Amino acid sequence: MFSDLVFRIKEETLKRLFHVKVQREEEGKAAPPLPVAPRKVNLSRGDISRAGQTTQRHAKKKVGRNDPCPCGSGRKYKKCCGAEA
Repeated sequence: MFSDLVFRIKEETLKRLFHVKVQREEEGKAAPPLPVAPRKVNLSRGDISRAGQTTQRHAKKKVGRNDPCPCGSGRKYKKCCGAEA
């Protein structure tokens, strides 16, 4: 079934590509200038700039499933208040 799905996706993609019509701009309008040189983009994680982004930190420490429930019942969190979540 999966190979049939992949085949149908490829077939549909080709059908759509062959039915695309290219429109030319009017002769009175000038085409936008092409860039002088294409930019090189390095996609490694070390080069990702995080300017303007801040990380959010939680004020409280998260309660673990097997920790005692903070409501004071003495039961485990997963059996008390954690069962509702």
